[in-house]
Amino acid sequence: MSDAGHGAWFTGRLQLESSGAYRFDFDWDAEPHWPVQVDLDGNIVQSERVETTQLREDLKKYPRDAMTTPEWLVQRLAANPLRFVDAWQPALAPLASSENWTIVRDMIRDAIQASSDDEGVAVEADQVAEVVSSELIGSTRVGQVLRLCREASEGGLIEFRAGSTAETAEPTSAALDHDEVLRGNVEALTRPLVALASQELLNAQSTS
Repeated sequence: MSDAGHGAWFTGRLQLESSGAYRFDFDWDAEPHWPVQVDLDGNIVQSERVETTQLREDLKKYPRDAMTTPEWLVQRLAANPLRFVDAWQPALAPLASSENWTIVRDMIRDAIQASSDDEGVAVEADQVAEVVSSELIGSTRVGQVLRLCREASEGGLIEFRAGSTAETAEPTSAALDHDEVLRGNVEALTRPLVALASQELLNAQSTS
């Protein structure tokens, strides 16, 4: 039900009558709350606030333009923004000149930002690496992910395995099912991804 520029609804309500009749109501603008206790008429008596991290994930999945973004959401997302110091640890310095790995670093920063809330950053490096690895598998072609592997190997971070039989234009997610060499290389990327996530967690600074 989402549409470009308008995002998705925040709260959905299903009212079911004993006759079998039902009605859906959707709220696209008001701040959502998780119901903890409701009365017999379905009114919320007690609720919990939706976490800022969940709102960031929702907005990332279903973007809204400025005209359709409610003020409460702007304030919630701006409550604890992060900025990142542009520093590379010596072991990861070989990746600093790589445009491909700079993109991966930005993906890691996005994942960290999405996991921050009013209490600060609430995520570990291995969790960030897992999220980014899944994104890479789902969004890259074989040739792209192999370039990442080769550059990590040239920097001494992993051992690159040659002999992949997949077509370079094939989606990585599909090729993993039949290419053991590619699968081994992708698994090897976990180490530099975790290291890069650890670096960026140290580089993250709250602006509040």
